[in-house]
Amino acid sequence: MELNEYQEKAMNTCLPESSNFAYMFLNFLGEVGEMTEKVAVHVDDAELKMVSDILSCYSHTAKNIRKGNDTSAARKYKTVLAKVSTMTDESKLELMKEYGDILWQLAGMHTVLGIKLEDTAWQNILKLADRAKRNKIDGDGDNR
Repeated sequence: MELNEYQEKAMNTCLPESSNFAYMFLNFLGEVGEMTEKVAVHVDDAELKMVSDILSCYSHTAKNIRKGNDTSAARKYKTVLAKVSTMTDESKLELMKEYGDILWQLAGMHTVLGIKLEDTAWQNILKLADRAKRNKIDGDGDNR
């Protein structure tokens, strides 16, 4: 299925009172929260606190992981990722359902703004190609 086809089919299920940016955006954030809850059941409270700390400095941690630097944050982050990667098929299906809800809200935000999902996808590919050409995939490569 093409992204624009998905967007059209998905928005056929949108109620008129929901067809506004505030609804779509706030529910998008809610769906991301639900996805986070699905992931959270696979790690303990201490690890969730650690993930929160890591995400607050994600760019730096991610860069260390990709460069193979064995920092404390990188080791902890890898531990959490290893647990998440052992999800059962049932857990993955539940996560896919949340991804679908997120995609629906994303399609809705696009629709109310008059933007096609495929245009956003292509814009992102062009941006990434430009960043790769400038060797700026890591960090803040959007700023020249």
